[in-house]
Amino acid sequence: MGGDGPTYLLTISGDGTVQYEGRAGVFVRGKRTGHISNSAVKQLVEEFRKAHFFELQDSYSSHATDLPGRVVTLQAGPIKKHVVDLGFHDSGADSPDGFLSGAPQSLIELENRIEVLANVRRWVKGHWFQRLFHWH
Repeated sequence: MGGDGPTYLLTISGDGTVQYEGRAGVFVRGKRTGHISNSAVKQLVEEFRKAHFFELQDSYSSHATDLPGRVVTLQAGPIKKHVVDLGFHDSGADSPDGFLSGAPQSLIELENRIEVLANVRRWVKGHWFQRLFHWH
């Protein structure tokens, strides 16, 4: 995706396995594996349902180029859907209306819940104590 933000791939399997690959702009580069609980997996499934994921457009993007983006993919058996979200999510001072992706709030909430439930922050930003002693 564009922009100077973190670039990483995150895969969460139905058994709770979390696979992370940090590529650029992240605290941890390379591959890591984690695990989430069965209840967290169930929460994710519910979040996809609440977002009406299979009814979403395949892509949401702003008119600008080189903005942050997220791609969310859900595979349930043979059914697979990708949703691409390119742009900012609010109309604050840092994101003029021309930079908004037009993504519905349900997709934005889903994207955020995926990151929270997978605890991706540990790899993307690290704990403050780790950052204190981290050498690049």
